[in-house]
Amino acid sequence: MVEQYKKIYLLQCFIKGFQYYNGPGLLNEMHKGGMLELVRERNNEHDANAIAIHFNEQKIGFIPAAENHVLSKIMDTEILELQAEFTHIEKSAATWENVHIAVYVLKRTNDPLPDQAAYTEQLITPTYLTLGYINEHVMRIKRDKENTEAQQVHVLVDFTKTAEKILKRKMQQHEEIFVVNKNRIPEKYRNDSLLHTLNNAEITLDKYFDEEGYIVASVDRLSQLDSEIKTIVIRKTTNGKDVFEALFE
Repeated sequence: MVEQYKKIYLLQCFIKGFQYYNGPGLLNEMHKGGMLELVRERNNEHDANAIAIHFNEQKIGFIPAAENHVLSKIMDTEILELQAEFTHIEKSAATWENVHIAVYVLKRTNDPLPDQAAYTEQLITPTYLTLGYINEHVMRIKRDKENTEAQQVHVLVDFTKTAEKILKRKMQQHEEIFVVNKNRIPEKYRNDSLLHTLNNAEITLDKYFDEEGYIVASVDRLSQLDSEIKTIVIRKTTNGKDVFEALFE
């Protein structure tokens, strides 16, 4: 008798750092259901729990650091065989939202799941914060009013470290940073929570730009102001990193 198996989804997410590795160049080769390889990077200098994602023997990013703690232990102990696949390919989204994946294990179909675990058999539809590039460098923000968790994916908040350490870590781990220039935003927002991302304080970025006035923006607040945002443009910092600047009408 041939054993039959079903997929139990442990994680569904976008690929962290997709835009910085070989993923964009391989996008046309990717398809829903395509298999991925999970590669444990135990000596990763930025994250001891790092799990890289490979496609066609090329690294295309990582499992998000916020989600890899338990999965890395599963891989280290080899108690389960983790597998991964593409679940959604969205070429019109911003690069860091092009690809959504699922990490799963296989379970025999004759071993029923308890009712409270039925959700682990369901694929989710990703919530995109971007609707796609208007041109090579421009995109728009989409607000999902019913999914506050999605709005917080890219929020730059850490109450235990200094602003400098936060920015360094975010840039090292290729996490997205949204900014505004205080000199270009409407007057009414210059003392707004839009500019307060760390203990209600501003994180200034003058050392990262030739132009003064750049401040890390609250993504929660940006999502509330989507009707007033004209575009989001990619800006490059003096150390070569891409950040996303919100420009208002």
